[in-house]
Amino acid sequence: MSLTIRQSLFIGYLGGIFLSLIIGATALYDRHLLTQGMEEAQELAGRIEASYTLDIAVERLLTSPSDYLITGDPEVREGFLHRKAEVEGALKRLREIAGRPGRNRVKEALSLLTELEREYQLLLGKVEAILSIKDPVNNTQGRQLMMEVKRIGKRMGQIMDEYRAFDRGELEKVMDHQRLILRRVDISIAVATFLLFLFALFYIIYLERSIRRPIEDLVQGVKGVHPGRWSRLSIRGVREFALLAEEFNRMIGKLEEAYSELERKVDERTRELKETNAKLERELNEVRRLQRLTEELAIRDGLTGLFNYRYFWQRLEQEVSRAKRFSHPLSVIMADIDHFKDYNDLHGHLKGDNLLKEIALFLKNSVRAIDVVARYGGEEFTIILVQTGKEDALKVAEKLRKGIEREDFPHQETQPGGRITMSFGVASYPVDATDPEGLVREADRALYRAKEEGRNRTIAA
Repeated sequence: MSLTIRQSLFIGYLGGIFLSLIIGATALYDRHLLTQGMEEAQELAGRIEASYTLDIAVERLLTSPSDYLITGDPEVREGFLHRKAEVEGALKRLREIAGRPGRNRVKEALSLLTELEREYQLLLGKVEAILSIKDPVNNTQGRQLMMEVKRIGKRMGQIMDEYRAFDRGELEKVMDHQRLILRRVDISIAVATFLLFLFALFYIIYLERSIRRPIEDLVQGVKGVHPGRWSRLSIRGVREFALLAEEFNRMIGKLEEAYSELERKVDERTRELKETNAKLERELNEVRRLQRLTEELAIRDGLTGLFNYRYFWQRLEQEVSRAKRFSHPLSVIMADIDHFKDYNDLHGHLKGDNLLKEIALFLKNSVRAIDVVARYGGEEFTIILVQTGKEDALKVAEKLRKGIEREDFPHQETQPGGRITMSFGVASYPVDATDPEGLVREADRALYRAKEEGRNRTIAA
């Protein structure tokens, strides 16, 4: 069945609108998916940040019993209450996030948080027991409780690592989904452009064939019509042919307008998608930057900038495993500032903190870049000497001891002997122990002997 020119023009107009609606709806839907993915990525980053906030709060809480056993200062108890409130607030926030509807694997996350809260209650009981000791300095019971506190703190850190593993997995899924959407957008743009071209081409071919059969002159005029070059016909003579040419020219004009409008919409949607993609990429880069910053803060001591207690244990386990695999030696140094409590009592905690910062900087700058210097707690520091045997480790420790003794520190004249000094204990793998806990235990015992024998000395296990 043949169609009139008016019917052909109406079909072409509807086809253009239909394709425009499809392209517009596809672009809006993809934009909605990209925005939704961006919000999900931000939510996941917030969850991970909340878990690191809890880690930092727990690390700060663990310093209270350690400081109390070292200094015996009652003000530590007041600081403990504040840090306890921070931990409990972070736990509450984490549970609220973990239990939100729609979160993947809610049961696993809540189970881990329940276990974490149970460990926290055990930790709280031990810490409160330490803070209730009337004479905490060099108290045997306090030291035993502190070892249990550190063990529980380590377990809490492991639980939080498992919890973060859930959210990291979800974040990777969101990122993969976003990349899939971006690929689909590129394909949609290419397909839409191709379909528009086919639609225009086939429509023009259809018009040429429909008119060429009855009117040869009209066919010759239609042959020059294609996108980008809209030729007009001028036929004189028979009134019907003139009307036909006039109707044809009117159809060409509308088609040109529809095609221009369609191209404008495609260009506009393409530009919007590119802007959305660029914005999403910038925000994802910011999320990655904040995540790296949060991870760095979680492994650093807030006062000295050295690695913290939890990171020390993680690295020690890794280095012991590496030493076993490659049959390399490994040494651990435990160091403690002599008479630090007297220094704190005489000059105040602010001066004491400044002294800790200066000594931490000296220790960090005095060892190799591959060695790990950490604040173990209070005025106690630890150093992991990679691929270093016992004899060399003793030389390093003695070098550090003499360097501290020669260094000028503020108010050192008020200390015994007029100098700031430190005591060092050294233990090595595999001579003294073959596991991380054993190395730390032997180095700590050697440090205790150095203290008992008069301080300012280096003792090997």
